[in-house]
Amino acid sequence: MSDPAAAPEPSFNTLYRDHRSWLQGWLHRRLGDAWTAADLTHDTFLRVLAAQQAKAVPSLREPRAYLLTVGRRLLVNHYKRRSLEQAYLDALANLPEALAPSPEQRWLLLETLQALDDLLDGLPAVVRRAFLWS
Repeated sequence: MSDPAAAPEPSFNTLYRDHRSWLQGWLHRRLGDAWTAADLTHDTFLRVLAAQQAKAVPSLREPRAYLLTVGRRLLVNHYKRRSLEQAYLDALANLPEALAPSPEQRWLLLETLQALDDLLDGLPAVVRRAFLWS
């Protein structure tokens, strides 16, 4: 009798083929937007592929649980980014037209804000608080 723990690791192609539509459906139900769900599904599998190539993923006995964890994190990041963008757009709406930045400047500023937010999220809570309070 063969040991199930000794079963070969499914290939990335198999993982994608077997679980992509399920993950995309799950994200679509939460977002209500098929296009964003497809984007986040794609990003989830890119992260999984990168982790597999870096040998940072242990054997996936429960691939859906792993995909769900990665997908949820990307979903949270999506909502945080959307909230950050909306706050920025609200602040811009209060500026006089002559002071409003160009669309290119807006894009660069949003990208910078997102990068700063990502960096702050990577800091320990005490360090992050000290940085923000300063």
